[in-house]
Amino acid sequence: STQSTWGDLCEVLLNEVQKERGGGEINRTVMKEAIGLFVEMGMDQVTIYKNDFEAHFLEATTAFYRSCASQWLNEPGGNYIYLKRVERSLKEEQMRALNYLHGSSLTPVINCVETELLANHLTQVMEDPDAGAVPLRDNWKTDDLGRMYSLFKLIPKGLDPMSSILRDYIKNEGKAVNKRFCDGEIDGNTYIDQCLDLHDKYTDLFKSHLENSAVFHKSRKEAYEVFINETIQQAKGDSPGQKVTSSELLSTYCDNLMKNEKITPDQLEEKLDKIVALFAYICDKDLFQEFYRKQMSKRLLVSKTDNDNERQLISKLKMKMGAPYTSKLEGMIVDKGLSADTQKNFMDFCEKKRIDMKLDFTTQVLTTGFWPAFKIDTLNAPEILSTHMDMFKQFYDSTTQSRILKWVHSLGTATMMSKFKKGQKEMVVSTYQACVLLLQLQRGDFRWRVVKGADPSHG
Repeated sequence: STQSTWGDLCEVLLNEVQKERGGGEINRTVMKEAIGLFVEMGMDQVTIYKNDFEAHFLEATTAFYRSCASQWLNEPGGNYIYLKRVERSLKEEQMRALNYLHGSSLTPVINCVETELLANHLTQVMEDPDAGAVPLRDNWKTDDLGRMYSLFKLIPKGLDPMSSILRDYIKNEGKAVNKRFCDGEIDGNTYIDQCLDLHDKYTDLFKSHLENSAVFHKSRKEAYEVFINETIQQAKGDSPGQKVTSSELLSTYCDNLMKNEKITPDQLEEKLDKIVALFAYICDKDLFQEFYRKQMSKRLLVSKTDNDNERQLISKLKMKMGAPYTSKLEGMIVDKGLSADTQKNFMDFCEKKRIDMKLDFTTQVLTTGFWPAFKIDTLNAPEILSTHMDMFKQFYDSTTQSRILKWVHSLGTATMMSKFKKGQKEMVVSTYQACVLLLQLQRGDFRWRVVKGADPSHG
């Protein structure tokens, strides 16, 4: 009968396919022509082809690869090369479909292979103690990790186990960095360096072997948000028992970076990008801002760091967090610039008033809302200093309205020239130290009782 004839033809063709899958050679041109007869019988409709050939072809394919999976996974060493075999099988079935099957068969054939070799053994392959995601990461087998990714991304939710495994792995690596800090093996700067290095390592892996997949970026983010936000306590080292947060450590790291005069602009740009990426994982970003603002204030007022470098990081933080987050930091930079103009105007004011300046007197006017709260002390300044302070107040009051000056002596410095037996020395001291030294010069007595009770306005 006709049905029997088509059934016999189908069986012959399937035997040829089985022969080819087993490594034998077949005539693909004849196969294509013979399989094409099923389409021709349907008058170019694929119903007969689908029912009388493709259905049997897919059934045979399922049985073949189900057997292959069982054999490959259970033979000695088979787990190590399993994914390479899967990769080769998918390529072979794709070529087989393109060479002699109808075009509509490609997708169902590939889906069949993916189901039998990947989806049905997802957990077993991913969690294999010798060839799964963890040992591949342990031994940094990046090509094999890339192969695992490229295959399991083909099936629905196929990357979920891999991303979870990498998330836990990164989290444990981060906790190990925390432990090294707590044990006193590394200091705060090295702690941040190691967190950045760990981040870089996975950035390179994601880009080079995992197509920069958002799934793994999400896993890394979840891992970092766990360990980077732990409050850690240093058991050894310089400050045993002291609890610190990553907000403080990262701010101090930035402080050291800004003070580094040897770093090139390109190096700084690269480092700041990495810092902002790490900053994104910190939960208490307001705490980081407070630490950073205090340290930045000292850099601007005492260390005299490069304002362009400061602006660079502020700009990156602004892009990440928005303008309100960086408004105080930007205000501090503005104040620093305005202080230079104010100083110039003050000098012009003194020259116009024919005021004789006895010393090089420089001020910096800070807007209260921008800067950290500084301790305001009452200081009975020596006459030579108080006279210049009064002159500046007179100038400032003449140029502003409703603004009150409060002197923050704790931030002041003075350069004093002293003559000793071995020659002249230049001393850079705090404002308080300068006042004490001036008192000694006035009274010739350095005892605390005398200094504390002295009226420096009288010699």
